[in-house]
Amino acid sequence: MTALLTSGVGKEVRALAPTCAAVLGAVVVGSQSSGYFLPGAGLLAFGVGSITLGAQAFGHEYTSRTLWLLLSQPVTRQRLFLNKLVVLAAMLATLTAATLLLYGEPLRRAASSQMSPAMFVLIAACALCLAPWLSMVCRSALAATVFTIVIPGLITVAATIVAGLRYGFDNAAAIDRFTDVMFWSAAPVVCAAGLVSAWWTFRRLEVIEGRGADVQIAEALRLRSAATVARRYHPFWALLWKELRLQQMAFVVAALYVGAAVTLAWIDRSRPDAGDTGRALLLLYAALQALLIGSLASAEERQFGTAESQLLLPTPVWQQWTVKIAVAWGLFLALGVGLPELLGVSLMTDDRGWAAIAFIVLTTSSVYFSSWCRSAISALILAGVGAVAMFLTAAATRDFVGRLPTFRYLDRSVYSPQVVEWTLAAMTAGLIALLLSLALRNHRSFDRNIQGTLAQAAGIGAYLVGAAIVLATIGVR
Repeated sequence: MTALLTSGVGKEVRALAPTCAAVLGAVVVGSQSSGYFLPGAGLLAFGVGSITLGAQAFGHEYTSRTLWLLLSQPVTRQRLFLNKLVVLAAMLATLTAATLLLYGEPLRRAASSQMSPAMFVLIAACALCLAPWLSMVCRSALAATVFTIVIPGLITVAATIVAGLRYGFDNAAAIDRFTDVMFWSAAPVVCAAGLVSAWWTFRRLEVIEGRGADVQIAEALRLRSAATVARRYHPFWALLWKELRLQQMAFVVAALYVGAAVTLAWIDRSRPDAGDTGRALLLLYAALQALLIGSLASAEERQFGTAESQLLLPTPVWQQWTVKIAVAWGLFLALGVGLPELLGVSLMTDDRGWAAIAFIVLTTSSVYFSSWCRSAISALILAGVGAVAMFLTAAATRDFVGRLPTFRYLDRSVYSPQVVEWTLAAMTAGLIALLLSLALRNHRSFDRNIQGTLAQAAGIGAYLVGAAIVLATIGVR
């Protein structure tokens, strides 16, 4: 029995260790910079990564379809539950301690309740108490991650609305005080309720074969009876509908953003910094949508177990891939760019839309990482870490080359703004083409080996280094 319990703990450690290591690495790398991008990325990695870790504690059983093996072991459910919770708590404690140790001084300088050590402890509490319960309710680690992130925001919005109705929406100071008190009073109660609900749900957990979708929008809106005669569709429309069904979680995130943006605009209409808050929310939403849409594109089919059968269809693979990429790009442009424009917040920060193009590159890189993974949640984690690694590779190379004597004294005035712009566009297009070609190769193949992974990583890294040298030569910063 002791050996069985030890092996159970070891299984949980092996399942969560890659995510924990990736989050810890992002936190450490982010703390090594005095700027804004890397520290912000490190803190964001802690928040999202911790919640993802909590969702994977039980969610990986659904992803790997091993729930029936877990529940059939000759061990009480109380022991199984404690094994998972102890391993998760130890990893969350490690991540929280490392974050507070590495970012202690910047957090003290921030002097904000949103950046206080208690907030990071609360994030870990949400990951420990809420995310496991939601992963069992949704039967998906990805859905649990998204909904766990939303819950503290819902508490804040509800408290702000109550404060506004009580004190008036023009009394910003009173609203902030009331919201702060209500948030810190309600959040621990919600976490405790989540932990109790997790144990209650796990005790009654039953194995249902198949994973199912995170959400079932089509079924919820379908008014036709089950006896409706099947219709024949053109292959293009069938592929398009299939890709949209894979992206249902993106529509859920868009709906949550609309609610948050409308509520924020209504509550903060009298505040001078309301525009900055809306802008920060938009950037966070756009980054999440880019990562989510790309991660769902290829890995979700493997998680459903339909990737192999799709390749056997009489439709050429390149046509299937074209539809997949068109849907991914089009969906991001519609939900990540067009939807905020309708709400009066623009992602197009310049006339040429370089911000939107950067997010398209992020979506494309997420598709590439998705082509390597067998679950959407793993693709989401890898896409986030990989995107930061790609950015750091290009930025470090450009800065290093720019400091070399050979390049420091180059006459860059010979390059007109049009030449600089077209060069940057060409480098971006080349990176997109490289990522898509490698992603298609991975999508068509089910053979995963370390040699192929390293070869593709080396190819992408070589392209980024070469592009950074070219951009440093013409003076792009």
